[in-house]
Amino acid sequence: MGKYDHLERDALIRLLERRDAERQLGLVREREELDPETALNADFVALERMRWVP
Repeated sequence: MGKYDHLERDALIRLLERRDAERQLGLVREREELDPETALNADFVALERMRWVP
């Protein structure tokens, strides 16, 4: 028997929605290695999209 076999459809949907809402983005190994206090800094790179005119 599977871990979630006992749950009904609605309970499975609620479980997935809650898990998706809590999921953090980024690579797991990066997220675990970064100290939240020092993760943000002033280094920022931005690109500007320009229209190509031949």
